[in-house]
Amino acid sequence: MDNTAREMDLYDFREDMGTRKVSLEKVLRHALRRWTLILFAGVVLGGLFGCYKILNEHRQKAQTEAAYSAYQTQLEAYQRQQADIRAQVISLQARISDRQQYMDKSVKMQLDPTACPQAFVEINIDVPEASASIASESKTAIYKLTSILKAYYDDILFGTATRELAAKYEMEPAYFSELIYPMYDYYTSSIRLQVRAQDEETADSILSDVLEIMQRKTDLYRDIFGDFDFNIYIRDKVTIPDIDLSTYQMTKATELYQLQNYVNNAISSQANLTIPNPVKPYSKKQLLKDGIKFAVVGGVGGCLLMLVILMSAAIARGKIFTEDEIDGAYGLRNLASFAYGKTGRLAEDIDMAMAQLEYITRDRGIKRIAVVGTVGEKKLAAMRKMFTDIRPVQEGEKPALTFSAVPDILSSAGALRSLKKYDGCIIVEEVGKSSYKEVQKEILLLVEAGKEILGTVYL
Repeated sequence: MDNTAREMDLYDFREDMGTRKVSLEKVLRHALRRWTLILFAGVVLGGLFGCYKILNEHRQKAQTEAAYSAYQTQLEAYQRQQADIRAQVISLQARISDRQQYMDKSVKMQLDPTACPQAFVEINIDVPEASASIASESKTAIYKLTSILKAYYDDILFGTATRELAAKYEMEPAYFSELIYPMYDYYTSSIRLQVRAQDEETADSILSDVLEIMQRKTDLYRDIFGDFDFNIYIRDKVTIPDIDLSTYQMTKATELYQLQNYVNNAISSQANLTIPNPVKPYSKKQLLKDGIKFAVVGGVGGCLLMLVILMSAAIARGKIFTEDEIDGAYGLRNLASFAYGKTGRLAEDIDMAMAQLEYITRDRGIKRIAVVGTVGEKKLAAMRKMFTDIRPVQEGEKPALTFSAVPDILSSAGALRSLKKYDGCIIVEEVGKSSYKEVQKEILLLVEAGKEILGTVYL
């Protein structure tokens, strides 16, 4: 690497020396190296949480049992209310379905009340025992007249002959019967029969059939009640506005609307029912479950808390987090890394670092290399020995590169002056222990001394 370019980069960086850019990933990775401590914190805090939950619930056994009993009572009441409302809604919906079916199929509901075709007849029942003045009639005569009128009335509405007549007009008996409207008045000794239909001809035809049924009953009623006369004195067919029909249809539509409102209100009241807050029963099994849940929560919380503490502590101490933190900031070459116990290939890694140095220094006149760093004299001496011993020279042969440990260059003027004897240097630092700022100062000091940094080694 060109020293001029390196010096320019490093001095440019000096403007930002008061601020350290920390990668969250690097801090996290550094903290996770202490996974045993993180796991220990999780186990301890999880155990404390679980024990606290079990002891706390055990102390509140009486209150828990009372609360659970009250909850059961409230839940049963809530379920009863739900069941009652569901039954009510089902009943109302069934009634709505029946009403809607009736309105769809009923001939009477399909008629136009503003122009309703109908046929009618006035029938006089003359009882010989009755005089012209009602007031002078005997009770026997009044009873006989009333009985005859009511017999015709009941037979029209409820008689089997009328229901059987519905088949002729291809209607259901219930829908056919409601087209026929009989009335009787014993003061006038009369029966009025009104028939509604889709058209005047059908209404008049139905009226004729009903009259025929009534006339067939005349002889039977004379045998039962005594002699009387059956006289038709008014009969006609007409299409006119029918207020009674309009009122009837409006009443049925209103009833259907009210039923639907009842359903909506019931559903709304069901939605507004408040389910009681669940209360767990007191039991050893439940205690264990709650204890385990709290232990898991506490364990996760403990791990996260310890992770945050370790990350905060690492940042507060200002230590190096990873092997590439310094190298990445200054563009240095890493020769070897033994951080976090990576010593399984110690000899091979040192040999590889030595090979790199041989290529770096080839034909450049670099022979004497200073091993510097903030790790302390013993570790620097050990690293110098590794580089010196890795390639033993034959007897009489001088080593191509020589290494010397130069500690305390940040604090010892003599050590700093001794760098004049060396052609280049290797920085040895310890991940998690070496201070980032001190290493930063060390690098800038080496550049100011004009010493090329050949690479870094991390312990």
